[in-house]
Amino acid sequence: GDGKGNFNPSGNITRAEFIKLLVASLSFPETPIGSFNDVSAGDWYHRWVMTAYRHGIVEPDEKGMFMPNPPITRQDIVYYSVKAIEAAGNRLEQAPLYILYRFKDYDQISPFAQSSFAALYYAGIINGVGSDKLGPLYPATRAEAATIIYRMLQALENANNREGL
Repeated sequence: GDGKGNFNPSGNITRAEFIKLLVASLSFPETPIGSFNDVSAGDWYHRWVMTAYRHGIVEPDEKGMFMPNPPITRQDIVYYSVKAIEAAGNRLEQAPLYILYRFKDYDQISPFAQSSFAALYYAGIINGVGSDKLGPLYPATRAEAATIIYRMLQALENANNREGL
């Protein structure tokens, strides 16, 4: 929710809110030790951000910042999701980058997120925005974040079931 008892699906989700959702959904053991220059022990999101940091999901920028309050971009959601999947001991098949060429804005994806976009698109965890864009720099909505987390958990469960056969 948005802290006011509403889901607000079309509203933007902040970086801190998404990290909480991601860390909680994959049940990472909490390790809330440390801080960033803009994340302190008294912040509601401190334990979630620091747990993500300790598991290698997030890193501080060159100024030691996490920037918890701005809306998170779609490419950051994609990148952090892949990092979380790997931190949980899972792997997605790495698809070739050319599968993204069908989208008009594939060239707007930052280099750090390109392989993550390809992997999540290939796995069916993400789709485009409309029929011809990925929207890597768009702020993500709460509904988009929830959908990606849900599809990610389904893909991981399906992969674990296949390995168990």
